[in-house]
Amino acid sequence: MPLKKLASSAVNFLETVIPPLSFLVLFIVFLIAIVTRYVLKQPTPWTMEVSVLAYMWTVYFGAAWCTRTDSNVVFSLVYDSVSARAQKFFRVAQNMILIAFMGYAFIPFTKRILKMSTGTGVLNIPFRWAYLPFIVMTALVMLHCAAQILRDCTGTKPEEARR
Repeated sequence: MPLKKLASSAVNFLETVIPPLSFLVLFIVFLIAIVTRYVLKQPTPWTMEVSVLAYMWTVYFGAAWCTRTDSNVVFSLVYDSVSARAQKFFRVAQNMILIAFMGYAFIPFTKRILKMSTGTGVLNIPFRWAYLPFIVMTALVMLHCAAQILRDCTGTKPEEARR
C-alpha cells in the first residue's frame, strides 16, 4: 500500500505541480526576454531556449493531467445524443485507440530520446532531459486510459476508483 501511495503522490506532483511551475518559469523568462531585448537593447539568447523547454514541460505534463481528469476539449454532439451504454462503448473505444497509438510510439520514441547525446544550442541542456516529459506523458496517458477502461468495464465511478 505505501508503494501505491508513493506512486499516486508522484503522479499527482508531476501533473499538478510541474505544469504551473514550468508555466511560471516560462512567463518570467518571457518577461526577462522582453526587458533585455527592448529596454536594455541586449537580447539574451538563453531566454528563447528556456521558454521553449518550459512550454514543452507545461504542455506534456498538463496533457497527462487532462487525460486523468477527462478535462480535454471534445466535440460531443454525437456522444451526448446516444445512450449511456453507447457512451461507455465510445469511451472504451477511444481509450483503446489512444493506448494503441501511444503504445506503438512509446518504445521507438523512448529509445530515440534516451540515445540523444547532443544538447541544446545555448545552454547545452541534454536533449534527453529536454524531451523526458514526452516519455512520462506518454506512459501516464496510457495508464490513465487503461484506468478509465477498467472503470468503465467494472462500473466504478472515478471518485470511488481514487480511494
